[in-house]
Amino acid sequence: MAAIANEEIHNLFSNEKHKVHQYKTEDYYSLNCFTQTTSQISFTTAQIKDTQIIFKDSYVVLDLSVAATGATATSEISLKEGVASIFSNVQVSIAGGTSIVNQQNVNLLNGKKLLLKDYTWAKNIGPELCYDRDTGPAETAVYATAQQTTTSTNAAFNQGLLNRVNYIIANSLTAKAFVGGILVQTFRVYVPLSIIHDWFAQMNYPISGVSFQIDLFLAHAISPWQIFQITDTAVNTNVTAINTTVVSTPYLYYKGVTLNDDDATKYQHAISHGLTKTVNFISQQVNYSFVGRTETSISMTPFQNIVRPLRLWCFAYYANELRSVNNTFSPSVQLDYFNVLANNKSIFQVQPIMGQRRLYDQLRNTIYDYTDDMAVANLTFADFLSNYKMYVFDLSRVKYNTSNLNTPVQIDVVASRLTATPIDFIYIIEYEDTAILHLSDGNGTMVNAPPQ
Repeated sequence: MAAIANEEIHNLFSNEKHKVHQYKTEDYYSLNCFTQTTSQISFTTAQIKDTQIIFKDSYVVLDLSVAATGATATSEISLKEGVASIFSNVQVSIAGGTSIVNQQNVNLLNGKKLLLKDYTWAKNIGPELCYDRDTGPAETAVYATAQQTTTSTNAAFNQGLLNRVNYIIANSLTAKAFVGGILVQTFRVYVPLSIIHDWFAQMNYPISGVSFQIDLFLAHAISPWQIFQITDTAVNTNVTAINTTVVSTPYLYYKGVTLNDDDATKYQHAISHGLTKTVNFISQQVNYSFVGRTETSISMTPFQNIVRPLRLWCFAYYANELRSVNNTFSPSVQLDYFNVLANNKSIFQVQPIMGQRRLYDQLRNTIYDYTDDMAVANLTFADFLSNYKMYVFDLSRVKYNTSNLNTPVQIDVVASRLTATPIDFIYIIEYEDTAILHLSDGNGTMVNAPPQ
């Protein structure tokens, strides 16, 4: 813990020569939500704004009851992409003032980012997040019994899915019940703020003096739940409705610290001289209005007026596949050709991308740090071909080809595929955002506000 404290305090005083720091005290405390509905939970730090809070290391704890109509007594429940898929929308604002984050459908990308952690991280942290990647056909419902030892020889066996089921069972608060054709399971989940939105991940230092309001909205329109019967022969259930209920008061389990005397004196001096902190973070927009498309030659304009774009993600699903309880969020439709244009200019220096290997290279080059050993990457080329056809493109250089860094950018996509089967497209664009927090007066401003 001392090493973490040292890094976080150094980040607070980032302009000084690095030296070893230590907190005087550090612990976790609970903050009950002040608003709770069937779809939303909200927290305000107004009563604890003088506490030094590290949001990056804080998380939400909530007890959920999932009721599936049309399931069977032997059906099982899992989260499609772990706890990262529970919240669809997130809002963060300075209480009574500036909006910092206002994002929709964040769950469609948050789970994908877990795939891109290295293998060791996924195996160590995955159980805490009720998450493991699919290791069998992602678009088929089921996969194995825990008791059978020969299931790994079954082509449909999906150890990742089975692990996700077991993680839910391990966190259950009551025994699974089946009454009147409705399967009910109640369990507790722990959701790190840092996987809900990048703003929390960038708040990696103690902060006080600003009162934040955090609003989190449960995913309903695109359900995070996967419900099926575990067999060796993939028997689907006929689930007609899934209701998710928060069954007790959720709370924010936040990390609070006290600076040692020397650092506290320095902090108060900085406060008295108008201390500000600039937070650079990644925001996103989602467009999934391109549904039921049958063309094989694809030309679309998913985004306009985007400032400082970073990455473009494209996922293609068979029509209505994403909303089905029989499927994960794993995109399964193959596209064979890609060209991405920013303000009518191709982002590729030589030629458009053709072939799955080159598209995988785009994913790897855009996401992975080349200092890591690619052999331990959690998402291999084989995974890309079988379950996770995620098409990702680096747009970070686009801003250097515009008149200034804040020039709005239009993104066009030209692609192709071999068949005319109806498919749904989801496009997600990530872009740079900046917030300046005025710690001396409790206010904040947005330098590069999300496009309206």
